[in-house]
Amino acid sequence: MRGKFIIGKAVILHSRADNLVSQPLGDSGDRIACGMIKRIVKE
Repeated sequence: MRGKFIIGKAVILHSRADNLVSQPLGDSGDRIACGMIKRIVKE
């Protein structure tokens, strides 16, 4: 089953791109959205 390892993980969207240098957030700015990856079951 594809994607089974991502189900239940969190996603956070920041206001700027990661600079790939600074830790822990990469100077990526404010958190502007978040969510959880869930499986949708069709009936």
